[in-house]
Amino acid sequence: MRLFSVCWKAVELRAGTDPLTGEAIADPLSLGASPADCAALEWALRCAERWGGRLRVVSAGTESCRKVLSDAAGLVPPGSELVHVEADPEWPSEWVASCLAPHLEGSDLVWCGDVSADRGSGAVPAYLAHELGMGQALGLLAVDLGPADLVSLEALRRLDGGRRERLACREGTVLSCEGGTARLRRASLERAVAARSAPVVVAAASPRPLARPEVAGIAPFRP
Repeated sequence: MRLFSVCWKAVELRAGTDPLTGEAIADPLSLGASPADCAALEWALRCAERWGGRLRVVSAGTESCRKVLSDAAGLVPPGSELVHVEADPEWPSEWVASCLAPHLEGSDLVWCGDVSADRGSGAVPAYLAHELGMGQALGLLAVDLGPADLVSLEALRRLDGGRRERLACREGTVLSCEGGTARLRRASLERAVAARSAPVVVAAASPRPLARPEVAGIAPFRP
């Protein structure tokens, strides 16, 4: 059976600000997934509907991940998996990717948001592709799913300098999309209530830092 995975991150969508110091004030009630992560889940849901298969939603972080996984539980079909990887949110992107990768193995497609709403680097999808030995299609602006008999899609990718690139992607790809590519559907009241008791698999993180590449030189983009 095909497997479509999604990486979600719990972020404060409406954190307050101290008027005197300018420091952010934590607001646990505003925890949720960013628009880009929501779009990623919607594309995974459409993939499962188009090609058949099950879904797996993985989130790395503190106990706040349970909130976003509960939100996802109201949308994913029965038999889907929810995984919370206990990790420190301050870890660098390559550490987070090394913790997520073991729970994404065997996926036909891995969907991620292209950027984190808490001003993260947005580099986790690229590190995931490296860890999993999969292709990567990052910074997608538009997605068009292929025929029902083959896991494939066409995507428009953002490049530097206002350029665009068209990609043909097949199974075995990590994809990151912008929030405007799709609008996440809403869960029914019955599903939303049932999602509060949805089982979540909790896994301990064991980060494995990656060897940093050596930069030989930097040059302008040449088409």
